[in-house]
Amino acid sequence: MWSMKMNHRAMPRKKSARRSRGRRPSPAAGAPTDPSIRSSMPQERTAAARWRDIRWWDAGMLQAGGGRRKGALGGIRRRVPGLGMLRALMIGGLAALLALPARAGCPAGPVPSLALPATGAALAAGRSVTILAFGSSSTEGFAASGPGATYPARLEARLREALPGRPIAVLNRGRGGEEVQEMMLRLKRDVLDAAPTLVVWQVGSNAVLRGVPPETYRARVEAGLDQLRAAGIEVILMDGQEAPRMEALPEAKARIEALTADIARDRGVPLFARGALMRGWRQDGVPDTAVIGPDGLHHTDFGYDCVAAALADGIAAAVRPAPGVALSRAPAAAEAARPR
Repeated sequence: MWSMKMNHRAMPRKKSARRSRGRRPSPAAGAPTDPSIRSSMPQERTAAARWRDIRWWDAGMLQAGGGRRKGALGGIRRRVPGLGMLRALMIGGLAALLALPARAGCPAGPVPSLALPATGAALAAGRSVTILAFGSSSTEGFAASGPGATYPARLEARLREALPGRPIAVLNRGRGGEEVQEMMLRLKRDVLDAAPTLVVWQVGSNAVLRGVPPETYRARVEAGLDQLRAAGIEVILMDGQEAPRMEALPEAKARIEALTADIARDRGVPLFARGALMRGWRQDGVPDTAVIGPDGLHHTDFGYDCVAAALADGIAAAVRPAPGVALSRAPAAAEAARPR
C-alpha cells in the first residue's frame, strides 16, 4: 500500500489539454495583431492606445527599385518579446543623462529660415494656434521611448518654452511606413478636418526606400500642397533624415532630397532641411549613433528632441514680432489680467 502510494506520487501529473496547447497571450487592448489593419484604423484614439500600436520592431529592409512590399506598412513587422522595454531603458537612460531643457545638449546650428505669416498673424491676434505634424514613422515616433519623446511632443514643449503664454498645441498625425500616396488617402480626415493653422509635412524617406520615380513623387507632393493651400493652411515641408539605410541608396536619396527642395521653392513653401541639419551635426562631431537608433533608420530620443529644437527655433523666429512690438496676450490671459 505504501509502495503504491509512493509510485502514484512519483508519477508526473498530466497537464491539462488546455495548458498543453501553449496558447498565446491575448494582445494588449487596442493593439492590432496584423500590421495591415493599422492603415484603416481611425485616428480618434488616445495617445496611449496609439503608442501600444507601434511597439513592434522593424525587421524588414525595403528595397529600392520597386522591391516587393511586405504588408501595408511597406516592411515586414514582427514582435520581439522584451525589446520595447530594453529599448526604452537604453534610450530613456541616454535622454536622462543628456538632460534636454531649452536645446541643452543639442548641437548649435543656424536657425532655419521659415516664412510663416499666417501663423505669426494668428499669434499676434491672440488666437490659439494648432500645428499638425503629418508624415510617416519619423513623425509618429518609431523607436522613441514613449509618446512624450516624439518630435511633435518635443516641438510643442520647445515652442511653449520659446513663446511662453502663447496658446500653441501640436498634434501628431504620423503613421509609420507610409509614402505620400498613402498619406493622401487620409489627408482629409487626419489633416483638413482638424483645421490646423500650420502643417509640418515630413516627406521623402519612404520614397527613397521604395524607389518611387521622381516624377511620381513630385506629382503626389504637389497635389497635397494644392489641397492644403486651398484649405488656407500654412505648410512647412520636412525632408528625409541622414541615416545608414538612407545612405545605402545614395543616388535615390540625393535625387529625392533635391526634388523636395525644388518643390518647396517652386510652390513658395518653407523647407525644413532635416538632411542638411543632420550633416551639420556630423561635422560638429555628433556621432550618428547618438541621433539614429540601432535599426539604422529612426531617431533616438536625443535625435527627435534635437530635430524638434531646430524646428522650434525656426518657427519661433518666424512668428516673433519686430523689436518693440509685443505679441498680444491670449484672450484668456488678457481677461484674467484685466483690472476689476
